[in-house]
Amino acid sequence: MGKGAQHRGVSAKAEEMTDEQREMVTENYNLIYHVLKTFPYDKEKYEDYEQIGALALCKAAINFDPSKGNKFSTFAIPYIRLSIITYYRTYEISSIRLSSKKYKDIIIPK
Repeated sequence: MGKGAQHRGVSAKAEEMTDEQREMVTENYNLIYHVLKTFPYDKEKYEDYEQIGALALCKAAINFDPSKGNKFSTFAIPYIRLSIITYYRTYEISSIRLSSKKYKDIIIPK
């Protein structure tokens, strides 16, 4: 997924949101940083991870139902964490595996 697709995804989600949901996202944006602190990620790709967290926060705001009695932050953190982990598994680990296949034919002397 290119960065253009990610930006279109965030703007599409933002268009679906009500003013109340936008306010929840704005007030709880620091949850993204909270999740990123607990996750080992490549510092060079910080903006990618922040963008993924922002999209997840928007999804959480859209799906949040306050009548169930949960706090929004409790509801949103798993959305953010899962999105970041999914991105990491898909793009980071697959690139590590691809680069290691290149070296599988090397014979190590005993």
